[in-house]
Amino acid sequence: HAMQAHGVPRGTLDVDVLLSEADATLLADVLVAERGWAPLRWDGAANCYVRAHGPTPHEIPSSSGELPWMLPLAVGSAVVELLAARGGRLDSALAESVWIRHRGIVVPVAPLGAVLAMKAEAAREKDDAAISQAFEALPRAALSKALRWVERWDPAAADDLRARAEEVALRHPRPMG
Repeated sequence: HAMQAHGVPRGTLDVDVLLSEADATLLADVLVAERGWAPLRWDGAANCYVRAHGPTPHEIPSSSGELPWMLPLAVGSAVVELLAARGGRLDSALAESVWIRHRGIVVPVAPLGAVLAMKAEAAREKDDAAISQAFEALPRAALSKALRWVERWDPAAADDLRARAEEVALRHPRPMG
């Protein structure tokens, strides 16, 4: 929902929540034990989440080593991924979260640059699609600000995202003015 909160029109049932490592673990334990949320684990063979016996951290492959581990949970038909920040840009994303009204509720949301960087590093098909949708839908000023945020932490990732933005612009030109 972070992309939606930043103005990207996209349908998704999953919610990513970025927390400190200690808070992610504590929240998962409380939601499972006291609220009946179902812990999940990734089944690589089936390429989907399956029920687990307890909150099970899932390591996210990362070239930078900064992508968080996550604790996936199910509530109804939605999947909530509690992402545990591990320093660097993710701690900065937590500290620089902005308060945005999303679906009638004011919630803290990581800066757009942090969201784009995490999606780019995850390199899943759904994340690549979300990046393209952001480049198609958002004002250039918002995208420029987001790319400056990424550049602070990873100039190469910012260059890669700029190249992707240019590809999208060629496929989906915007009217002038």
